[in-house]
Amino acid sequence: MLTKETVADIFKSIQRIFPGMPSYQEREGLRAQDKVIRTQLASRITEQGERVGEITVELTNRAMLKPLANLDRLARKLMRLADTIRFASYGYGGLFAAT
Repeated sequence: MLTKETVADIFKSIQRIFPGMPSYQEREGLRAQDKVIRTQLASRITEQGERVGEITVELTNRAMLKPLANLDRLARKLMRLADTIRFASYGYGGLFAAT
């Protein structure tokens, strides 16, 4: 039966055979971190867009109609930004990768 140490030793041997393996694994880790950050950021922006929507409803109830057009435009821009961040492709370098 293979132990964790044996598997780790086998994996290290494979890494020596394939020279680019460690940097590949590092990039994959960065992509995973980038995806988590993107998801969290998009969620926060979406929350703020929903908050703007709640403010819009509150202003409508108070018959304060003048700022509604600007608030609606802001809410749409926030949602578009959240979607852009959430659904961006995860190419070679991440959105927040150090270059």
